[in-house]
Amino acid sequence: MIGDLREKLEPIGKLDVLASVGDKALDYFSSIDASQLSESELVSQARAVRQIAEVRIFQGDLEGARTALQSVLPLNEELRVRNPDDPDIWLDAGATMEVMAHALYSAGEYQQSLTWNERRAALVGQALARWPDHVGLRAAQAATWLQAGGVHAVQQNWDIAESNLREAEATFRALLAEVDDESDREVADEALADALSWLSYQYLTQERFADAESVSTELLSRQRAALAQAPDDRGVRERQLVEALLHLVYLRVASQSLQPDDAELAEVLALTRSRVENDPTNAHTLQHLDDALNHQAVALGLAGRHGDSLDAALEGFEVAWRQRDLAPDDFDANVGVFQAAEHLAMRAWLAQSPVRVHEAMLRALRAVESTGDVIQDIRPIIARRLNVYAWLAGLDPADIPNGQAIRAAYRTPAGRQSLRGESGLIAAVLLDREDLVHEAWVKLDDKFRRRVFVQRFCEHHGGCMD
Repeated sequence: MIGDLREKLEPIGKLDVLASVGDKALDYFSSIDASQLSESELVSQARAVRQIAEVRIFQGDLEGARTALQSVLPLNEELRVRNPDDPDIWLDAGATMEVMAHALYSAGEYQQSLTWNERRAALVGQALARWPDHVGLRAAQAATWLQAGGVHAVQQNWDIAESNLREAEATFRALLAEVDDESDREVADEALADALSWLSYQYLTQERFADAESVSTELLSRQRAALAQAPDDRGVRERQLVEALLHLVYLRVASQSLQPDDAELAEVLALTRSRVENDPTNAHTLQHLDDALNHQAVALGLAGRHGDSLDAALEGFEVAWRQRDLAPDDFDANVGVFQAAEHLAMRAWLAQSPVRVHEAMLRALRAVESTGDVIQDIRPIIARRLNVYAWLAGLDPADIPNGQAIRAAYRTPAGRQSLRGESGLIAAVLLDREDLVHEAWVKLDDKFRRRVFVQRFCEHHGGCMD
């Protein structure tokens, strides 16, 4: 029942309903003596609790997920003791370890995640020694390589990650060529898509743009085919297609090769707008449209069409505001408004429109005033970041909001330690201290922003630094 509920509630963002059901189910299961249950009842209980754990991971309740999974492990072991000759029972035990590894990964505990993945790999290896041709076990083995590859990619252990991901990819391709069962093919196809996604992520991070484009293009092709073949599952498949399109477009943003007339950019803009029109309160579809508009703004900016780029950024800001209205107490939704305001301010500066920069700052201020305590701690940081664009747009430093306070704070070594990046740079300019400008500049992580600020500094002072 819980699995059926999840399939119905997840697409419409109502997993909180399932969380309540899950809490009641856990209370009920804890009151039952597992030794008195039949084998089929044990299997059902283990799978139900694992589903509850997956929902908790999705909702960010990672400790709750781990607690639930710890109660499943003894059930899996009891089942293997009762019926050690059923490979599906071994698969179920491995699935619990997989979800545990995923919970630890989501919590940033990467080494522990790898440890649980290795435990699963050892279990699956033992089972494969007995049933070497079992499709589910072969897929499970490939899934351990996939999970390990993802963790190593995040840790930037590139060689290990690529080796694991390629092993997983090869196995899933082989399974697709061999099996006829539709459900087995669907599992292998989705897992292959995951492997390709991780490979694309790795290549993008390594700036291997040609490799990333090749992998992402295949992934997009597979998602198109999946949508065409599953009309009854259109909502999920369409979302996956949107995500594949957005990823491919973002690759072109990262390589600075995206053109305003890019076919995939046009497609994802049309698709996300249509999805928002059909479901205007769905947070996922609004986020996808926001992402697409940001990419469009970049493409137009790269082409020198800064006025059009500013219009796209403005539309993106309005979408971000709609997201915040749907979830006024959500941290990410509130931060999204400020990020959109910063993007709008940057585009206004590039369009040489100080008035629009001022507009963007007023919009951000309106967001601050209408927001509760959820982002109280980061408000000063956001204000300082926006101040940078006021300076870049050519406004008098004396007119920059909080300029005097930043200047005073930056006069002390402790203050300079607390003001980093863009805020440090603008404060140094307010002080007319080239040495401090350089100190702030080297703290900027983004290469593009470094170039922008260095160029602006050169214009301001009539000279450049190394």
